[in-house]
Amino acid sequence: MSASEEEIEKRTVKEETKKKDSENEEEIEIDVSKPVPPSKKLMRKLRKAGKIDKEGNWTPEALEEAKKKEEKRLKKIDVKYGSGAGEEEKEESKRSPWGVWIGNLSFLTSPAILKEFLVRETKETVEENEENPFQFTSENIKRIHMPMSKEHRNQNKGFAYIDFDSEEALRAALQCTERPLNGRNVLIKSSNDYQGRPPKSAMPSKTIARQQSRNPPSPVIFVGNLPFDATEDLLREHFGQAGGIRRVRLMTFEDSGKCKGFGFVDFHDVETSMKAMARSHESWRLEYGEDRSKRTRKAPDSVARTDDHSAKRRKNVDARDIRPGASLANAPRGSMGIKESTGKKITFD
Repeated sequence: MSASEEEIEKRTVKEETKKKDSENEEEIEIDVSKPVPPSKKLMRKLRKAGKIDKEGNWTPEALEEAKKKEEKRLKKIDVKYGSGAGEEEKEESKRSPWGVWIGNLSFLTSPAILKEFLVRETKETVEENEENPFQFTSENIKRIHMPMSKEHRNQNKGFAYIDFDSEEALRAALQCTERPLNGRNVLIKSSNDYQGRPPKSAMPSKTIARQQSRNPPSPVIFVGNLPFDATEDLLREHFGQAGGIRRVRLMTFEDSGKCKGFGFVDFHDVETSMKAMARSHESWRLEYGEDRSKRTRKAPDSVARTDDHSAKRRKNVDARDIRPGASLANAPRGSMGIKESTGKKITFD
């Protein structure tokens, strides 16, 4: 037999043995849905704790304990991340085309308080406006969704969504906007209203003047946020249309003479200054200044005493700082000679 024939026979024998081994092996089925079996170390711990028997089956007490732990874990997840998918589907079914958004809520406001607020305030609006006969009740509210804060327990995020069952209930709820609730004026908008705050130009000029100035009206107006190249002529041209200007005081740098960014405009009366205040500028800051004519002088302080005793103040002398013999050493030296008498001689008869 040649070497090549021997190699061929060895290969055929190996293939036959492999086929026999594969036929004798049993197929192992693994259920992926079942949990991973515990290790031997964990099994020993569970047996010592009495949670499983010798055969490896769980005891009834251990099963009840595991169910309680699982329920607690699910409750924590619901509190932290909200309700499950089933509840979300229920909420989706409760949504209606007549919904509102309520903002500026107190963080301690609950859905029950919000429901009582809507019922109470809509009742007052119906009494004020007898033309609208619609009676709002708690049954008109289909859903209240109030997102809760993740950082602080039992506190909302300051807003909520409410769905109603009819358009009349929506109109009644919109009339309750800017009403106080828990110390805050709530803002109620329709869920389909995506407009923001109205621009400043749409607001009345008087309300702008009141919002801008925190001081009472006076003939003097403070003008701030001026550019460095601003001049007195610029202020006179802007405020001159409101009325007569008494004078313009523009604060400037001594070295360059440029504007420091603010100044004062004095008018003859308060009415003219109020008209000028209504002519607000986009970038300037306007406030009522102090009227110097109404400034009162402070009363002078009580006259200080000019006595020698009040003028001289006693010094706090510490006995530890006294040097023995210092007073004698610093004392003035007198002359040792006999002084000539300068008095009158008195004689007795």
